[in-house]
Amino acid sequence: MYAFGFALYLALSLTQAAAIVSGLHIWLGIGTVSAAPVGIVLGFVPLAGTAVAVVGAVDGWAWPLGPTLAVFIAPLALTFVIAFHAGWRRADQEHAGQAAHATAPVLNRSSSSR
Repeated sequence: MYAFGFALYLALSLTQAAAIVSGLHIWLGIGTVSAAPVGIVLGFVPLAGTAVAVVGAVDGWAWPLGPTLAVFIAPLALTFVIAFHAGWRRADQEHAGQAAHATAPVLNRSSSSR
């Protein structure tokens, strides 16, 4: 599950970086090579990078706003759901393990000490 979430986040971030680079080229008139470091760094920032990538895709790639939002926001939301589910599941397993450890001394006492 973690590998799938990481692969999804990596693909989304690289796509966002490309849209940001395209937007920077249009907005500031700088070359792709000069815009790439900024695009890559911003592409990996979840919310701010997504916002800049949406505007970059609309301006730089001439994408309509609706599909652009679907392409960039849906995977981000899915990534958050996967991360939340994985954390929730891990916390639930740890809680169950702690509960088992708490009752172990009571259950493992010999009958002579009761």
